[in-house]
Amino acid sequence: MSKKTLRDFWKESEKTEEGFDSCYELEEKIGKIEEKLEKIEKRLEKIEDLLEKMGEREGEKAIGIKEIEDAMRILKERGFIRESVDLSKTRRRKDIVERLKGLGAIEIRGSSDTYIVHPRKFEEFLKNIEEMRESDPVVVGDKLGEMKDLFNEMVRAGLVYFDVKERKWKTVG
Repeated sequence: MSKKTLRDFWKESEKTEEGFDSCYELEEKIGKIEEKLEKIEKRLEKIEDLLEKMGEREGEKAIGIKEIEDAMRILKERGFIRESVDLSKTRRRKDIVERLKGLGAIEIRGSSDTYIVHPRKFEEFLKNIEEMRESDPVVVGDKLGEMKDLFNEMVRAGLVYFDVKERKWKTVG
């Protein structure tokens, strides 16, 4: 038994007058079905748009687990996060910074960048610069290694200075 198409049905219905009526009825039903399908498609598009907007809103509220885990890993491994570099690919910089500060990290706002520093690494950093007797920030920065950028940023922002009388580096505040 082969499947009949609408054309086959039209050909058979032309033979009888009754066929014409059923053909027009079928055409009307198909038209109504098409209208309903169009309405359903429009409703589905609206629902998809709403779901997409809801997903964006939830994404703005919550920090992605992967993002905070990456930030914590960098903080543990390196000891600091440079906001403009390490958090440049996320739209949730402020949320991540606030979360890390809530976990004990120290935020240092320089003149051109913000650093988030692990508390132990910051204590170690302060101890190192206080022990250095060189007044030249370039020499001190070179001795600090990976913390050189943080030191230079703090010097530019006036958060660290060399006390000539005591011959050591001090922090403001």
